[in-house]
Amino acid sequence: MKAPRSWIVLLAATLTLSACGSTPKPVSSLLRAMYIRPEGQLNEGRPLYVVVRTVDEQTFLTDTYGKISEMVTARPLDESVLKVILLWPGKKNEILVEVAPDKSVGVYGLFTQPGNQWKLFLQSPVPSNSRLRLVRGSIVVDKRKDKRAR
Repeated sequence: MKAPRSWIVLLAATLTLSACGSTPKPVSSLLRAMYIRPEGQLNEGRPLYVVVRTVDEQTFLTDTYGKISEMVTARPLDESVLKVILLWPGKKNEILVEVAPDKSVGVYGLFTQPGNQWKLFLQSPVPSNSRLRLVRGSIVVDKRKDKRAR
């Protein structure tokens, strides 16, 4: 009868020692917040899709409006897509996305009449908080100070 008890004690000790010797896993992704503020009569008063995806700089530069718009309706979603949101004019939005520390992100606005800056590249490491404005068919980084921070 002593054999099973000692076997259990030995197993418990082995598991405890192996757990103590394990190394912590590296952080695989970090939560990032993007605050999006539409201005004026954005998109002729119509809602628009905003797509957030992980992307390298070369791919971002060659991304076309058509390619990104197809990602909105594709099922299953492309694995690079972090978030697709329908944005209504005049309504502020907060988007939370998980991004690996070594990944860059593209933010794409599918405007009715896209401007030259219909897409925006956020290089790695992506800031923990990004404030973006949607203005006349373009996405721009909002560099104004937040009134709440004063």
